[in-house]
Amino acid sequence: MKFSKIRIRRIVRAVAQRTACRPSIGIICGSGLAPDPSLLKEPVVLPFSDIPFFPIPAVAGHKGRFIFGVWGKKQVVIQEGRLHYYEGLPFDKVLLPLYVMKQLGIGNVFITNAAGGINPSFSAGDIMLVKNHINLMGADPLIGQFSGDRAAHFVDMRRPYDGALIALAKSSARKLRLKLQEGIYLGDTGPQYETEAEVAAFRTLGADAVGMSLVPETIFARYLGINVLALSVITNIYKQRQLALSHADVVEQGSRSAVSVFKLLGEIIGRLS
Repeated sequence: MKFSKIRIRRIVRAVAQRTACRPSIGIICGSGLAPDPSLLKEPVVLPFSDIPFFPIPAVAGHKGRFIFGVWGKKQVVIQEGRLHYYEGLPFDKVLLPLYVMKQLGIGNVFITNAAGGINPSFSAGDIMLVKNHINLMGADPLIGQFSGDRAAHFVDMRRPYDGALIALAKSSARKLRLKLQEGIYLGDTGPQYETEAEVAAFRTLGADAVGMSLVPETIFARYLGINVLALSVITNIYKQRQLALSHADVVEQGSRSAVSVFKLLGEIIGRLS
């Protein structure tokens, strides 16, 4: 990280002093995807505004806080609200929450987000299990990370999403009789929504959904040695002559899908060894 080591130590120490929880699992929440507070035992809520040097999200539907607690028998930390590259933030700030979670001990991260559906067989409200991704953000979070072991910078991204976690997600969805789509996610910067021509081009590339997050977090998580599972809530389907898109609609659809997303995550966490 480009943050100084002194600042990083102060940030991690400030967070660790607020909770005795030492999570093994991190969860990143997308637009409108807030968890039910009753899911966690002994929850500790820590707003980003209470953490020194910490950036605060400026986008609706992203509260900007950590929630620590016990889910089932696992200690977890939930990042409710993410920071985005399109906010004009450098990646060291966008990915700071993930870096802090790693310093606190997570080995697995479950990333959720809202995405536009490119696959015509999808429907708004579907949950897509991300099998792989295409990075068209024109930027990479590892640029400038050269320090220490330079060889560690060249991360193998053939299979960025953990195969065992994907299999567990599929079997958990079957057990819950929850419909789970699968597909390729394409990341672009936003904040504008895609043109019809771009959507057509993305479809020819093999993308099933498109969004403005997930990819940098996945790349950085793999750089840190964290296993990744990603779930995208399909908030709209791109079709000609559709109604105009709005962020309010995206947040609303995310909120409607949150119950199913966290029900699935709860089943996965309960079965995770």
